[in-house]
Amino acid sequence: MKRKIVFGGISIALIGLIAYYIILYIPKDIDTITVKSYYMMYACGDCYPQYKVKEVLKPDNKYSYLVDKLIDVKYESEALEQQINKQTEQCVICYDFFLTGRLKYSKSKGYSLEVDSARAILRSNDCCDSPTGLSVR
Repeated sequence: MKRKIVFGGISIALIGLIAYYIILYIPKDIDTITVKSYYMMYACGDCYPQYKVKEVLKPDNKYSYLVDKLIDVKYESEALEQQINKQTEQCVICYDFFLTGRLKYSKSKGYSLEVDSARAILRSNDCCDSPTGLSVR
């Protein structure tokens, strides 16, 4: 009888640990969205590029709570990532990024966007006036 109780307790604890892992660490798909964002230039160098959301374009303001939040961006193809990096390498902070992809959320890492379509548009021609891409005014 004691063995059944101990085995039952261990089973319940194991199920609880698995549920805890799933809730905290496995990202949940939320929706396909398009955001207007800008690159956050941090000195530490993150594993994934972080962007701050300026505006949620699609779906219509359903995810307006993302405005002014950081999201990790993971490009679905290396070719797309290289194309965006090449276009913006001189002054990445001067661009607005229009990113479309699957929004995901995990309690441990926050929001991430798996981007399958991206566009970078220069905000102002006088933003990139030095070789480093930083304004010298």
